[in-house]
Amino acid sequence: SVDSDDPKLDDLEITTSKLPYYHEIDSGEKGRRWFIQVTGSYLEMEETIKLQLTPEVTERLEASWKGYGALLEGGLIFPLSEHLELAPSVGLGVSRLESEMDFSSPEFEEELAPKLDGVLYNWDTLASIARASVAMRYDQRFSSWRVKGSAHLSGSYIDSFDESDRFSGFTDEAGSIGLQVDASHPIGMEIRDYPVFVIGHLGFTQFIGDNRDATGFENFGEVGMSLGVQKFTLGLLGIWGSDVNGWNLIFNYDY
Repeated sequence: SVDSDDPKLDDLEITTSKLPYYHEIDSGEKGRRWFIQVTGSYLEMEETIKLQLTPEVTERLEASWKGYGALLEGGLIFPLSEHLELAPSVGLGVSRLESEMDFSSPEFEEELAPKLDGVLYNWDTLASIARASVAMRYDQRFSSWRVKGSAHLSGSYIDSFDESDRFSGFTDEAGSIGLQVDASHPIGMEIRDYPVFVIGHLGFTQFIGDNRDATGFENFGEVGMSLGVQKFTLGLLGIWGSDVNGWNLIFNYDY
């Protein structure tokens, strides 16, 4: 969950949830491995808009957007060295998007609704998603420490279809560059004979493209900590940036 601090936006809050499934398949050729990832996602954006109609009259609008989606990605992992590998991938997905608007004044809603209802708000649509990505992955142990890192470049093309009656639809492009580093170490205790370890997380994401600041911020950093047992980890990340702050609850089943 993040809050945008962009002064151009009155009060914007973004909540996202993702549930990924990742699996690798040995290709049988020089250590190369196929991989697939299926991700279900949910997005909700809420914004409070204040319109100063006159010096004495302020209209308050509550806008919200919701998205439900699924994305299937596949790619091939190329080992570059013992600890470094390259992983390009492509993906296809579909999403459902919904927009709603609530007015504080029934009179203002009665005047505005005939013109904008279903056009700028109170619409819904489906959208197809095409995605391409390339990632560099690093994984190495140093005595009792394990360090994992990744850098990625990704781009997506989004095209709406099956729009509600008055909504004209849209196409959009989005992209990002990201860096993530995780360092783990045992903490000297066990649960059912499995050692418990702590993980420190550090990351940075930069959006790219013409609409990179559509949410009020172009980049953000992440710092946090997790506890893990066997391959399962649970932790919390803090999110910060020049125009954004928030937090992220993380669960990993294959660390």
